[in-house]
Amino acid sequence: MQNQAIDFVVLWVDGKDPEWKKQRDFYAEQINDDDSFRNGNERFRDWEQLNYWFRGVEQFAPWVNRIHFVTCGHLPGWIDTKHPKLHIVRHDEIIPKEYLPTFSSRAIELCIKNIEGLSERFVFFNDDMFLVSPIPETVFFKDGLPCCEVGLGSFPTNWQHFWSCMLLQDMQLINRNFISREVVRRHWRKFFCPVYGYRKNKNAVLQLPWRRESFSFFWTPHAPVPYLKSVHEEVWEREKDSLLKTCSHRFRSFDDVNQYVFLWWQICEGKFTPARAETLSAYVSVLDDPEIICNTILKHERPILCINDTRLNENEFIERKRRINQAFDALFPEKCSFEK
Repeated sequence: MQNQAIDFVVLWVDGKDPEWKKQRDFYAEQINDDDSFRNGNERFRDWEQLNYWFRGVEQFAPWVNRIHFVTCGHLPGWIDTKHPKLHIVRHDEIIPKEYLPTFSSRAIELCIKNIEGLSERFVFFNDDMFLVSPIPETVFFKDGLPCCEVGLGSFPTNWQHFWSCMLLQDMQLINRNFISREVVRRHWRKFFCPVYGYRKNKNAVLQLPWRRESFSFFWTPHAPVPYLKSVHEEVWEREKDSLLKTCSHRFRSFDDVNQYVFLWWQICEGKFTPARAETLSAYVSVLDDPEIICNTILKHERPILCINDTRLNENEFIERKRRINQAFDALFPEKCSFEK
């Protein structure tokens, strides 16, 4: 089973592309949306780190079958489009044309099942998630199943927060398709597993999910997620209207769902192998001390690193990009075969 192909899927946008910016500004004016948290420049700006993403994959996950690189059509000038493992995917190849152009990562990630040639087993990345040390394929898949961590808990209390609203939409979709107590009774060995650790098992017990009809909340990793394409197809078959509603939003919206509906669906169907995901990935924010970020890159105590972008003014952005990319240069001093 371990010899079966595993693909990577990664999304990217060139926020400096003048034609793309012109389109984004045109549609943003039409919706009159002042919410910069959802649609501000930090959602689209380019940290010029994509080459490090490819270097990390080549150096630390040479077993990957194929990389599906999803963009609206623009490409970095340095990328070798003829690389045998690289598949360039345009939005118009996977998203219904009536919903284009889109500036919402939610809409794009919901449609990745439509990628031509996508393997049944794949790992979904954002372009801020880097491989920084060797990682075997068994970290993502074992015995043909995705390696996932079940973390049951209470729903976030900040109902006004954009992220919480989206998670609520995800949870509502799951709860209208699954009954909590039936799911847990069917897969209790996977929901309560020593590999998760004492704290998460305790939280799951306190939720008493086997006595309820609805789940309260699933823990969500900010890390690459292993998926089965067949699960994506099943969710689309059962919840097409909900997914198309999100696709119809050109920008992120408070009533979107996102890719976690596929992850949680996989978990509810028991189509996963229990794993301790949080021990594999380090998470930092660009607001953190740059020294801490750089040390995390260079010491790479965990094989995966997510560097989350958020509110920075232009001067802060330029300076932090310089320092972080210096650390990446030290980790990856040589070009990889995906670069010209």
